[in-house]
Amino acid sequence: MKIIALSLSALATLFFNAAQGDACKCAKPEPSKDLQKYHAVFAGRVVDVLDAGPPLLVKVRVAVERSWKGNLSGEATLYTAHSSCDVKFIKGESYLIYAYASEDGDDLRTSLCTRTDLLANAREDLAVLGEGRALLAKKGAASGAPRTSAALPPPRPTRPRTETAAQTIELKAEIPAETSPPESRTEKARLAVKPDLSSNRSEPVAKSDSAREAPKKDKERGAGSDKTSEWTDQATTKTGEAAAPIILREVRTGRQQGFDRIVFEFFGEQMPGYHVEYSAPPLVRCASGDEVRVLGAAFLKLQLKPAQNHNESGQVTAGTVKGLGRLPVVRDILLTCDFEGQVGYVIGLAAIKRYRVTELSQPSRLVIDVEH
Repeated sequence: MKIIALSLSALATLFFNAAQGDACKCAKPEPSKDLQKYHAVFAGRVVDVLDAGPPLLVKVRVAVERSWKGNLSGEATLYTAHSSCDVKFIKGESYLIYAYASEDGDDLRTSLCTRTDLLANAREDLAVLGEGRALLAKKGAASGAPRTSAALPPPRPTRPRTETAAQTIELKAEIPAETSPPESRTEKARLAVKPDLSSNRSEPVAKSDSAREAPKKDKERGAGSDKTSEWTDQATTKTGEAAAPIILREVRTGRQQGFDRIVFEFFGEQMPGYHVEYSAPPLVRCASGDEVRVLGAAFLKLQLKPAQNHNESGQVTAGTVKGLGRLPVVRDILLTCDFEGQVGYVIGLAAIKRYRVTELSQPSRLVIDVEH
């Protein structure tokens, strides 16, 4: 009887293990350029892995470095099941990610049944997908975590280029010298109407460290008027007069003499209302209430209303923040809200600094300068 009981026990254990093994198996599709069933396909480095709570989901933040599908900015958030046999994301490692939209369309999800894998294991996929689109990933997003040795196929060789009017819209204003009092309101902005640039252009050719460290000239030229606030560390507010949400077109940054500059450019000539103030953690998204992590020791919040960061088709209009990286004070800029006519950003800074707000026209722009 003991022999029969042991045999039955062993058989039951074998059956259970086999069933458990089958539950972790999934027929992955073959590598293909047909990406219709995915909402986004991209490669990047994992910045953080967090418990998202019920229904047993894991929240993963990824610094996106290259994209084949999807309107992605410098960072993407996705969710996967909290299961012993689902995709295991490790902070600091690089992955090729195939993501689909959740049932409500608000989140990106991935699972064992996609071809999501470590970038080091994805050479077959990369050979099929091709180069994709390079994105400007946020510097230092992984807090010094090691990179994987695998690399994407190198981009096509490009000649070093100089910045021209057709390639970039630079900031230019007659800013007082560093010896002048920062409260001076004599700044005059001259605006230049430049060609509309595609947000899908590749990352600029890398410059030498000395070139990156040198402050850029302030070149926002044209015939529009400007309104500049005093330097302050207190809240700044203006009520918007537009009847419909103003669509955000682009967010870009630049280092100037004595301050870092952030430009929020809009379609059309109207300016939404805005509220700027320092805020302490926790920092959250407006719709979901999910907590977000932003690089920096101080956090300047911007709220734009009425405004939106998407077009009628739901596509993001201002994706990757251009020029972010190696700025003395500005460490991070994260979109936290695009909901019910309101757009919100959190600007991560090295420390609490005085700032000023300038309104520019032709095209309509809201400029935030942060003192060094």
